[in-house]
Amino acid sequence: MNELQTPPPPEPPKSSTRLSRFNEKYSEPSQALLLVLKALGVGGIIAVAVVLVSSLNFQPRSPKPSASNSLEDTGYTGVAADVLTNQTFDCAPRNEHEWYRTDRTFVIDPKDADTMYVNVEYKGPFKSTDGGKTWGQIAKGLKVYARSDDKTKGCYGEYPVIRIDPADNKHLILGMSGGGGGFLDATTPNSQTGGVYQSVNGGASWKLMINNKMNIYVNDAVFDPVTRGTVYYGTASNPASYQEADQNKLFVTKGLIYQTLDNGKNWTELPTGIGERTGAVRVFVNPKDPKEIMAPTYSAVRQSADGTGTGISTGKDTSAVPQLGILHSTNGGQSWSQVQLPGNLPIMAGFTSPTMFGHQFYVPMSQSGTPVAYVTLDGGKTFKQTKYLDVVAYDPFDPSGNHAVAYSTVGGTPTRPGLNLWETRDGGLTWAELGTLPAEIKDLNDAKVRPSLITWHPTDLNTIYMSGAGGHIWKSSDLGKTWTTLLDYTKLPK
Repeated sequence: MNELQTPPPPEPPKSSTRLSRFNEKYSEPSQALLLVLKALGVGGIIAVAVVLVSSLNFQPRSPKPSASNSLEDTGYTGVAADVLTNQTFDCAPRNEHEWYRTDRTFVIDPKDADTMYVNVEYKGPFKSTDGGKTWGQIAKGLKVYARSDDKTKGCYGEYPVIRIDPADNKHLILGMSGGGGGFLDATTPNSQTGGVYQSVNGGASWKLMINNKMNIYVNDAVFDPVTRGTVYYGTASNPASYQEADQNKLFVTKGLIYQTLDNGKNWTELPTGIGERTGAVRVFVNPKDPKEIMAPTYSAVRQSADGTGTGISTGKDTSAVPQLGILHSTNGGQSWSQVQLPGNLPIMAGFTSPTMFGHQFYVPMSQSGTPVAYVTLDGGKTFKQTKYLDVVAYDPFDPSGNHAVAYSTVGGTPTRPGLNLWETRDGGLTWAELGTLPAEIKDLNDAKVRPSLITWHPTDLNTIYMSGAGGHIWKSSDLGKTWTTLLDYTKLPK
């Protein structure tokens, strides 16, 4: 779910060891979800896309841009180079569960469907302008640590999300995250990357959007779909995860969501409450009423395997921790209430319809070991348990908000392994099998090809995409009947 990032370390350089987004939340690699898999008799790890998850014509509302239209420095000026050489990393997967993941970074330009963006773990952010045939890296301005085999090149982490401004397709934001938590600090080797970056020229260059008084740990980042200049990002009340970090030091004081009304010149930490080691897994803004915001959360005690504490969760430590549930605001974030799923469970993933905000699908962490999922059709007033699916995409062409397609990273039975898509036409209450899967997906336990996102084509209601581990992007023009592979990590530069 979304938590967790930064380039994974090789050997700990002295006192600085960074963890990947995945391992910051789940050790070995995801013990909590292994409980689910063991209960089903299936091995492997589930990587859910949430914390267990697009030039120069950019015109912000207020204040007006300068004549050069450059973004202002927001307070962190201590690091000049893009590739930072004070730390280096072996820029390759440590195991199959860190296999060139893409998380929720695959996006398509709504005004030009041939223009696509994605971040591939270890490889970096890329852009295609020919529908996925060719890809070029777009990393200028992003602060990253160096590769151990070539200090002139950066090692890019597993980043949670890329978004395109619905009002300006050249304006992008990218959540780089940071190890567990922290503030940007030019004097601390472990605290020089992370946070939210934005581009006003379709990814040709990026600038840091946050300042050095804000938590660099990012779970989600979203544009207000109505109000120009307004951006939110969800963070967590965790300590830093590198070795010897102070486990009593947190980097938020009153909330898990930041808000800017002027494209990052000023930020407010919204008063959501911070919980105990709690992350805002996703942030949803109602497109019909942007003052309504909802954010599912996940809380867990964190300690290392040796008991010393490095911000790592075993995944088995959620039941005794009070959960904040789904944070809900109806006044633009000035005040918040809490909506709890049945059983007050920590939430690993959440999805909402872009046409009917009250239709939402949530994937909690089950305490029993049996995977569960819940759907609400009234914005959280009531919930009904439904089929377990953990990668869900509501149909943007359906005004009723009832149509969605989905995928489950948990198998069914030995005779029905669940290697297919699913479809609902009643908002998620019931599901039927739909289509097939890309040829590379032969085993749900193969983490190297595990999908993390389903994306709809912006103008063609029969075309969908899946993206996930292995740097994979697949396209289907017949709603899942057949698939074409657009990208995998081997097609990107070394």
